[in-house]
Amino acid sequence: MVKKQNIFDAVNGSHAQVIHKTLLLSFWRNFINDGSQMGGNKLKREVLKSNFNDGVKTQDQRLRLLVNYSQIIIGNPKNIFKKRIDFNDAKAKLHRSNRMINTKCFVCLGKANCRHHIIQLQNGGLNQKKNLVSLCNKCHSDIHPWLK
Repeated sequence: MVKKQNIFDAVNGSHAQVIHKTLLLSFWRNFINDGSQMGGNKLKREVLKSNFNDGVKTQDQRLRLLVNYSQIIIGNPKNIFKKRIDFNDAKAKLHRSNRMINTKCFVCLGKANCRHHIIQLQNGGLNQKKNLVSLCNKCHSDIHPWLK
């Protein structure tokens, strides 16, 4: 069975960023049902603080949501080589400061030891805090079967 991918075509880099922001806001709003108009980073902080008391609650639901979003493709004219360089620079900064976005796995709430891009970089995702969640290796390999 072939998985259906959601493809969003962007006419330029700015349009791709708008699509990216809209998709991530919809992702984080799955977890808070208060109808607030918070921005992506604040919304993510509130979700992680609330320990998933509202919205999508179960481990299986969170995993399915991450799998669905990892299949989104944003047609972005930005050169993939340039994106990789930008990602490596941002990753180096994060590691230098030695901080994790969150120490709990987003899916199983166990100890996290890797970061996952909700919308993958190769599919047009951006390397921003609101596009990253912390995962344990097991949950990460459940999202990306080739990691098993």
